[in-house]
Parts: sequence; C-alpha cells; structure tokens
Amino acid sequence: MPNTKIERIVFALLTVIITVHCFVFYCLAIEMGGMSLNVIKSAYSTRTWIYPIPIVFLEFVCAFLCEMLIGSPMSMKLTFKKLNPKEATFEEIERSIIKNTVLIMCPLMSFIAVILYKVIPAGGFNAEFIPAFLQTVVINFPFALLSQIYFIQPLVKIIFSKLYRRQVVNA
Repeated sequence: MPNTKIERIVFALLTVIITVHCFVFYCLAIEMGGMSLNVIKSAYSTRTWIYPIPIVFLEFVCAFLCEMLIGSPMSMKLTFKKLNPKEATFEEIERSIIKNTVLIMCPLMSFIAVILYKVIPAGGFNAEFIPAFLQTVVINFPFALLSQIYFIQPLVKIIFSKLYRRQVVNA
C-alpha cells in the first residue's frame, strides 16, 4: 500500500507502534504469570539498569531502526527473489513480505530483548545467553507470525488507508 518513502516510514511506524505494545504486553504477561493491570503498568515503568525510560519506548526505538534498516529491505529482497511481481497476486506478495519480515525481525528483536533484559542486568554475557535467546525466539515466533497476519497488518492497513484516504485491500 505505501507508495513513497514517507508513506513506507509511516506504515513502518504504525506497524512498530502496535507490534511493540503487543509484544511487551505478551512477554511481560508470560514473565508475570498472566495478563493483568500490573503488566500494563510494568510496560510503562522505567528500568533503572540503563536509563530511566519506559520499556515500550526502548523497544520501539530498537524495533523501528531494525525494521527500517534490516527487516523491510531484506524481506522485500527475499519476497521478490521467490515471487515474480508480474505473475504473483497482491495477496501472495503481501503474505510473503509479512512472513519474511517475521522470519527476520523475530530472531533479531529476540536477540535484542535478551541483551536488554538478561545480559545487561546480569552484568554481561554468560553461558545462559544462547539458551535464553533460543527460548525467546521459540516463545515469540508463533505469536509474531499469527499476530502479524491476522491482527496487526490488517489493523495497520485500515489506519493507513484512513490517513491516506485509500481503499483497503483485504483488510
């Protein structure tokens, strides 16, 4: 749907804002034993181990930079390496881009999350880094894929179409 560089940035911003909130709530709910108001409060609390900034904001900055610099360009390359835009349908291209973005961003953001929430508070890397990273990817991947396909991307498309007054395709 985005046609220009500015539109791609707006689309990425919308996607990252929604995705980061979903993932911070999801991961905190797992860590805290279930969803509650304390999960939401914790998402906006500050962590004193780095700078006194909310978790959501820290994750947003990391996710947006990773999406713009790594996730989006690589997912487009992977998609158009597999699919010919002249032969594939819009839906096939869209699903492929979403799946490839999740394949790239989930391990990348899981790596960053383990560093932010396990390595830094522990004072550095240790033998538990690789198991913690692998566990984080395994826990996050199904949620990432399903939420992007069935919730986040349809919602972002609706919001984007309202902002740019365009027809929503398959939202």
